[in-house]
Amino acid sequence: MATKNINDEISRCIIQMLISEPYYAHFLSGIVRNVTEEVPTAAVGLNNTKVTLYINPFFFLKELTTFSSRVAVIKHETLHILFKHLFRLDLKKYNSKLFNIAADLVVNQLIGKWDLPESAVTLSSFPDLDLIENESLEWYYNKILNLKRKLDKSESKNSKKSNPTDNKNFPTQSANSLKEILNGKSHSDHSKWGNSEDIPLSKHAETELDRLIVQTTERISADQYQSLPISIKELIKVVIEKRKPKVNWKRALKIFSASSRRTKLHLTSKRISKRYGTIPGVKIRRNQKLAIA
Repeated sequence: MATKNINDEISRCIIQMLISEPYYAHFLSGIVRNVTEEVPTAAVGLNNTKVTLYINPFFFLKELTTFSSRVAVIKHETLHILFKHLFRLDLKKYNSKLFNIAADLVVNQLIGKWDLPESAVTLSSFPDLDLIENESLEWYYNKILNLKRKLDKSESKNSKKSNPTDNKNFPTQSANSLKEILNGKSHSDHSKWGNSEDIPLSKHAETELDRLIVQTTERISADQYQSLPISIKELIKVVIEKRKPKVNWKRALKIFSASSRRTKLHLTSKRISKRYGTIPGVKIRRNQKLAIA
């Protein structure tokens, strides 16, 4: 019964999104959903070649007490998929916890009218860090990374005599907020990001995701597309351009077809020679075999 209730509630959230934000709802129709206690809250991850939305039923029905917050969490996870954050986490390049914070800063700006849970990380979580709206994940990551370095320096034993927190320019509020975020519980679990050991599977999954993004774009009207945030439209444009063939296949096929044609002279008693007026004459046989994949 509990499984039925959670699936009904998820469907109700997606139907509401279909009414007010159809692109996200259509996009979700192509994403595998998994109701499981495998994750503590909600998450997106790679299951073989399938991008999957994971939702913990207890968290979704009990901890998220309002319908608006449930829609917000589903949209939050949908945006992580659209921005391909699960593929972009390079553990050799990024600190995973700081990357997670930067990714949340990107998507939570696009939640719109829905009410995010209190644990959500937003630009207001860092009031004195001078964060700018609509910047890239990398830009936010570098800002948070610099803050973390300052915070670590302020807490190190070697800096007791010259504590940066005594400096008026030190972002004390943001530093305290960062500590709370790193030690607290989030409404979004990112543990399934950047952990794929099979690169070909990841590439295949990303290709399928690109196909779904284009397919979803084709399913909505021009007005609905224009209502999307600029960052989403730019993302869609990049995916469409990437999927265009890099080679003019019509021209390549024409050249190959012309160069692969073979002719052979064949003597036949059914035709008189045009040059000598005798039999046998010559018949030209044209041979061409093409295999196209």
